[in-house]
Amino acid sequence: SIGGICVGTEEVVDHQRLSGAGYCFSASAPPFTARAALASLTRLQNTEKQLLNKLNANRALLYQLLGSMLEETVNKLVITSQDISPIVILQLSPSVIHPTSPNSKSSSKTTTTKPHKLSREEQITLLDTISNTCLDKGIALVSTGKSTNAMNKDWETSTHFVTPPPSLKLTVSAVHTKEHLEECVRVLGEVVKEVLGSFGGDV
Repeated sequence: SIGGICVGTEEVVDHQRLSGAGYCFSASAPPFTARAALASLTRLQNTEKQLLNKLNANRALLYQLLGSMLEETVNKLVITSQDISPIVILQLSPSVIHPTSPNSKSSSKTTTTKPHKLSREEQITLLDTISNTCLDKGIALVSTGKSTNAMNKDWETSTHFVTPPPSLKLTVSAVHTKEHLEECVRVLGEVVKEVLGSFGGDV
């Protein structure tokens, strides 16, 4: 938000406040905010095209690197965001959330232990561990589980909203270098193997 100030008599100020579009339509943006956004878009289109080109190149490289890393870690995580977005969302794969239990053989019959589905809290704990371990290694990821849990409390009785599942969020920008992205994915892959190695088969 850019902000603004209005100076005048009490009658004038009240009239402007009560009659303003931002008051009458709570979802509308004030004119100065819309104008600033338009100026930013115009600048990107006319004078800062190299930033968009670099961002698109970094975005494509990040998804490519993540795809290779996920194959190496037996898809412990899955990408749920669209590959046109510079904001990447990673979630635990079904093989981690619903781990299969090996058969236990006895002398007379084979029994199968019912697999344990990870609770939402358990998923959050795993993703928080990945996020914190990556941070210790110099890579900042966002674990969204706690924030979505707060949303869930507000929506418990609502039938109109679906609480997003716990996730890891990465954001790539135009200032990142190839080395930055390669190091990010390398560290994430190591941590995923460390934290999730016992889920859904060997890594």
